[in-house]
Amino acid sequence: MLDIDMFKGINDIFGHSGGDRVLQHLAGILTENTRGIDIAARYGGEEFILILPGTPVKGAAAVAEKIREITEQSRVITADNQIINYTVSLGVASRGGEAGFEDLVREANSMLYKSKDEGRNMVSVMPGNEEEEKKEEN
Repeated sequence: MLDIDMFKGINDIFGHSGGDRVLQHLAGILTENTRGIDIAARYGGEEFILILPGTPVKGAAAVAEKIREITEQSRVITADNQIINYTVSLGVASRGGEAGFEDLVREANSMLYKSKDEGRNMVSVMPGNEEEEKKEEN
């Protein structure tokens, strides 16, 4: 799960057209930095979900960090040539085949809010994936 940090402020300063440009920009980053089998979708408001089938938790965390870095370094230009800098907070969860979709979304959302609570513009990974990691290494 990922969420644009301080999105309301972007809309307040740059208007809804500026906010729309940021949403489109982030959608492009997600599309350009995922595989064809991955699913990136807007989950609501300024929140997105990224599903990476068959990806170990370390790999998912690396993808999340890459997206965070690219977003932080990017600039969005408004229709009147103003520059919008923005960041995202991300939460990563992985449970192989043992958890249902709702459980994974809940865990990823919990990690997303951990990132928000700890200062934004960061990736938080659900603890407790050690057994999954050991299976993936073998």
